[in-house]
Amino acid sequence: MSFLKSLLSLYLFFGLVISQFFAAYFFSRDRSNYKVPLFVLTQAVSLYLFAYIMIINNDLLEEMIFWNQIQYIGLSFIPALWLVVALLYTQSVYSIKSKTIALLFVIPLITFFIRLTNSYHHFFYTSFGTSSLLDFTLLRIQRGFWYYINISYTILCLFLTIYIYYREYKNNRPSSPKAKYGIFLSASILPILGVFLVFLVSRNICIDYVALIMPLSLITILYGIFN
Repeated sequence: MSFLKSLLSLYLFFGLVISQFFAAYFFSRDRSNYKVPLFVLTQAVSLYLFAYIMIINNDLLEEMIFWNQIQYIGLSFIPALWLVVALLYTQSVYSIKSKTIALLFVIPLITFFIRLTNSYHHFFYTSFGTSSLLDFTLLRIQRGFWYYINISYTILCLFLTIYIYYREYKNNRPSSPKAKYGIFLSASILPILGVFLVFLVSRNICIDYVALIMPLSLITILYGIFN
């Protein structure tokens, strides 16, 4: 394994460990109403990061495609879970019907099944290949129509999350933890920057900027919780 691969793998593994720390801490100590979705979110992020570690350390196309598929077991649900945690943490969820919350997971469920069965219909990715960059063998993909639906949904969820935290941050009530909302706002902006980089910069080369940014986002959230 090259030095660059080792360094990047260590960095992503650090993000995975932080994610598991979140899960253990909140599940054992916290009694808030966002405890369960936050736990599920951390597990989804952990699976997503682990699968990406396996992708960057593989040179075989079949293995890379397999781990990309594993990524979407977690990645499909991360945007909706991120939004639900924000709704529950800010108590905005009490003004939204439970059926509306359930609807948030319709697109993630469809994305999960479409990616799982992509080899039969190619709605998500139309073709795969490999490219080389420095010491890495990268997955080269051609995006299908559902990829764009999923990325649009991801952007929508992240923008709504940013709006929720921004609204609370601007709230001047004494009971409102303004500093924490500012930190959570920053942590939510980071992933959407990664999404735009994936969509606009990497084009057909599968460089997952969201996975590269996610550890920084988790560290920011950790700082906000213990600040």
